[in-house]
Amino acid sequence: MQNIKIAIFIALCTLLPTLALAEVSKSAQENIRQYLYNQYATAYQNNDIAIQEITLQFPIDIESSHIIKYSLSKNATAKTQGTLIAQIAKNGSQISVPIAYKIEASIKVLRARATIYTNDDINAQNTSIETIALNQLKSAPISPNLLNSVSARSIISPNAIITADKIKDQILVRKGENIAVTLQSEGISIQTTLEALQNGVNGEIIKALNPATKKVLRVKITGIRTGEVV
Repeated sequence: MQNIKIAIFIALCTLLPTLALAEVSKSAQENIRQYLYNQYATAYQNNDIAIQEITLQFPIDIESSHIIKYSLSKNATAKTQGTLIAQIAKNGSQISVPIAYKIEASIKVLRARATIYTNDDINAQNTSIETIALNQLKSAPISPNLLNSVSARSIISPNAIITADKIKDQILVRKGENIAVTLQSEGISIQTTLEALQNGVNGEIIKALNPATKKVLRVKITGIRTGEVV
């Protein structure tokens, strides 16, 4: 008899998520799914996210009219499943109800074709745009829109997804390159060419050599191989 009771209990536990979901109004389910959809769509708006399915699991009955607000933890969208907290008005008081959810979605990412070395530009030659399942991510991906506008912060392995922690502002001037610079002196603008002694990104101040005088000057980078003496 005891074994029969245990078997019945296990069977009921297995059915519980389905029963609980059936007892939640359709409008409440739609509202929660829409909230989750909006959160993930915003988080991955630059990666063309496509959400195929959102599944929910409720611990208690919920009517849409009783739901006050929803909330997710700060980094919830970094994962495809988690818990949404709903503030519910029930029996004259407010309670917090955890609602388990799972997202099935795909996004577009940049993947390294070969090894990308530190300071290399991220471009169409060393990356490809691919669509992957959201649950394959281990870190925040960069948007394919950043192609040709950022450089590698560290070495990126072949076939790796390009993530935000692996990039930095694009290097506009590289060590050893000639830079077209402008020098303002007493209201007069003088243009000359210097040799960069350092890599530089937009707005960064680097050292540059005047080949004629061998004098080292400080140059603020303003564009691709351009700057102004400061």
